[in-house]
Amino acid sequence: MKKLSITKRKPDSKEITPYEQGLSNFQELMNRFFDDPWFRMPSIFGQSLMDRNAFDGWWPKADVSENDKEIKIKMNVPGVDPEKINIEADADAIVISGSVEKEEEQEGEDWYRAEREFGEFRRAFELPNGCDVENIEASAKHGTLTIKIPKKPEAQKNKISVKVNG
Repeated sequence: MKKLSITKRKPDSKEITPYEQGLSNFQELMNRFFDDPWFRMPSIFGQSLMDRNAFDGWWPKADVSENDKEIKIKMNVPGVDPEKINIEADADAIVISGSVEKEEEQEGEDWYRAEREFGEFRRAFELPNGCDVENIEASAKHGTLTIKIPKKPEAQKNKISVKVNG
């Protein structure tokens, strides 16, 4: 088994060791990865981590699914008043935002843990071509927001049956 040796350079030395070169290469690789447009671009399958870091609010989790007739987004929004949810859509994207108010703390209570999220949230998803944004339906039940985005008839997949000969 080969032993790994790490050579440290003297503080006054200008020479770069193989260890430092490896770290430099790794840093460059990570920078290229995070600068890739695919990574930064929100899409129907997720949202950019870069966008998440730029927004200070909380981050409700979402499931996105698709069938032949529609795209469905289910988002956990416990404690959010449906009246405080804003949904905006155009041909390219849908943006869901809202807020949860922090409850007033009761005097005389000692807090051991506070984990519930509050504040504003914002999620954006890129939509594929052919979505009928004029007929989007949204409903909320038991802390789950469900958004149904129908597809235009021309964007729906046609099923073709195969005929068996002989």
